[in-house]
Amino acid sequence: MGSKRVGLARTQALIENLKRELNLGGSQLAGVKDSVLTTTADATTTLTAADSGKVIMMTPNASAIALPDAAPGLSFKIILADDYSTASCTVTAKAGEFFAGHAIAMDSNHGNEANGSSHLVATFGSATLAGDYLYLHCNGSLWFVNGASKVKANGIVFSDS
Repeated sequence: MGSKRVGLARTQALIENLKRELNLGGSQLAGVKDSVLTTTADATTTLTAADSGKVIMMTPNASAIALPDAAPGLSFKIILADDYSTASCTVTAKAGEFFAGHAIAMDSNHGNEANGSSHLVATFGSATLAGDYLYLHCNGSLWFVNGASKVKANGIVFSDS
């Protein structure tokens, strides 16, 4: 009869290569941290499917974020890293992959609804503050958004281009 002992390295390799869901039975994971990607001012950051699940810290002053091709399950948390300074920041979806949802603002009548049929751009306007955010989740054709801005006007606005 052989040994039933399985070494730590072998157990780790088996878990890492698991190709199915793992039922944790009410277990809690400790020490889990979000991966963070920080954008550069005056530059475009093009996200990929491999960036899904990351927190994107958007640096103010003309940062632009280009979303990857829509695919089911992709998600991003985009957070403005500092107060607006000199230029708006944008998040742009590819043609035909529209935003649907809203960004809550102190003034709910300030263009903060994404219509799901023509809005491709989310703009962090001239009054946005550090901590204003958008959460994006994709179903394969639409980017569902929810977010918040602490300002009444010139916060997060959705548009066609």
